[in-house]
Amino acid sequence: MNVKPRPNTIASVAALKEDPACIRLPERAEQDVFESKKNTALSDTYGAIGLAEIEAALGRLDAGIYGLCHVCGGQISLERLEKNPVGTVCDKCD
Repeated sequence: MNVKPRPNTIASVAALKEDPACIRLPERAEQDVFESKKNTALSDTYGAIGLAEIEAALGRLDAGIYGLCHVCGGQISLERLEKNPVGTVCDKCD
């Protein structure tokens, strides 16, 4: 695999997913506000990328096939992956 993911969306979400304790939860009365702000921040940061897409990308990374087009098997450009780190198709197959 030639494409190396940068420490960006996937790495950040993976770290959060592996260690949710890194977020100290506030008192119960403030938890709803906290969750809303956290979700808004994640949405602003990661856009429309869903958890299932992130988990699938992490699975491809673990399997050594992250950055490979699922249609033709060719490399997905780094520029394309930076725009959409969970992308599964190259420019040619899109």
